[in-house]
Amino acid sequence: MSNIAVNNKKIILELDDIYYNIDDLLEALIKHYKNKGVKCEKLYNDKVGNPVLLVDSKKYVVSVKNVGPNLVQYTLPPGTVWPTFISVQQIILKHDI
Repeated sequence: MSNIAVNNKKIILELDDIYYNIDDLLEALIKHYKNKGVKCEKLYNDKVGNPVLLVDSKKYVVSVKNVGPNLVQYTLPPGTVWPTFISVQQIILKHDI
């Protein structure tokens, strides 16, 4: 997992592995931050069901961008099982003020 963009409003992470549901993805994301010595925990889901994480004392709403064959980008609503033809996944953490 690597950071590909960071600013004061959002963090974009590109995943080394592909996850097919949000629970496994969140577990990997939290483990990633804890291994770096950064406090990270899931707080709750927002109104539309997106997870909200506390990362280093800041709240972030998690969304996932899946890129399939032919570079087709798509997102799926929370609670959806993602298809098995994903080529790349990105996690977008948007700062929740």
